[in-house]
Amino acid sequence: MSITVNAVHRRVQYVGNGSNLGAFSFNFKVLAATDIKVSVATTVKTVTTHYTTSLNADGTGSVTFTSGNAPANNAIITIESDQAIERTTDYSTGGDFTAESINDVLDRLTINDQQIETLLSRNVQLASTVNRTTSGTGTSGPLFFPYDNTVSNQANKIISFDSNGTALETSLTTGDIATATTKAAEAAASAASALASKNAAASSETASANSATAANTDGAAQVTLATAQVGLATTQANNAAASATAATNN
Repeated sequence: MSITVNAVHRRVQYVGNGSNLGAFSFNFKVLAATDIKVSVATTVKTVTTHYTTSLNADGTGSVTFTSGNAPANNAIITIESDQAIERTTDYSTGGDFTAESINDVLDRLTINDQQIETLLSRNVQLASTVNRTTSGTGTSGPLFFPYDNTVSNQANKIISFDSNGTALETSLTTGDIATATTKAAEAAASAASALASKNAAASSETASANSATAANTDGAAQVTLATAQVGLATTQANNAAASATAATNN
């Protein structure tokens, strides 16, 4: 089948509701019903057993799940292009070179390119605007994903940039991160406790100063009262002496 292949993303998703069998359409064009892959959540489904495919004249189509195979509620349904990357024609010298066969070959090549583009667009990659090339070596070469052939060497490791900031490496483990987080929490709690003790000490010092001031004030008042009482007693004594003298003279 020869078709015009438009520039589209060769993947579409839906959300199941537990009862809807479809049809679930796809707008990318395929050459055969078997050139798609259908998944529910992470499970790849089998054509005829779990679903059937209906193709339109332009190569687009739809998927309908078979009875009893409705995707569960909130399950993600993924329909994607899955044409095999292979060459199915072999032209010989002096052999047929028809428009139909050429169109079929070009359609397959275009679909394969679009499949690769769809996969690449979902990968972690450098933005085209960063000032790092990928054609050289070292700091201007490709940014490789760190992977050790001895898998235990990277178990629970964190991927980070190296000390130069130019390459990726595995360094700290998730256990190291958890320990550091615990130590940070303990340090924060200790600092909060120290601050509370400092504030309590400051409050105690203020209370002591207030008590001392009150004691000084009270002592001064008592001295003043005692002085007044002494003065009163002296006056009374003088008055008594004067009265005695007057009585003697009489």
